[in-house]
Amino acid sequence: MSITIDEEKSRPPRDWDRGGLPAWTYQSEAMLELEKREIFYTHWQIAGHTSDVPRPGDYFTFDIGEERAVVVRGEDGLIRAFNNLCRHRGARVAPLGQGHCKNALVCPFHGWVYNLDGTLRGPARPKSFGELDKSSLGCQRFILSDPRYKNINPKNAIDTPKSDATLTRLVNCSG
Repeated sequence: MSITIDEEKSRPPRDWDRGGLPAWTYQSEAMLELEKREIFYTHWQIAGHTSDVPRPGDYFTFDIGEERAVVVRGEDGLIRAFNNLCRHRGARVAPLGQGHCKNALVCPFHGWVYNLDGTLRGPARPKSFGELDKSSLGCQRFILSDPRYKNINPKNAIDTPKSDATLTRLVNCSG
């Protein structure tokens, strides 16, 4: 497969202002909010590489805007991304950075336990919570995309394949 590039069309316009953004834009709260709303929360963002989570239980975390994310390889070998927040009190279920957890993400606040597929296994003291609908209290999913696939609809969450070193991109399901 060869791609032909029209050199004239691929160049920036001759009158393009290459001076950069005005200095005030780098310190403007309004500009930051605009960028988050129009760029970060509406377009695919590079989250990491599949090689960052080679084994089941491997994870990495990052923040983008006010969103906290954790990307984890499940016991089934699939890579998933979730909001890095416990559904009970909002504590991070995975420490910042990269790491490994045996078979679950555990909230350090009250011990809620989430399986690596994001489903709620249960709280540390289930009797103290009464009836819980575990199916509605799993980690909130983010959408992952594998660039090998074409025409991905960002409204459909997918899991990244088990193998191949591909880039993993992230977009917020609720955004």
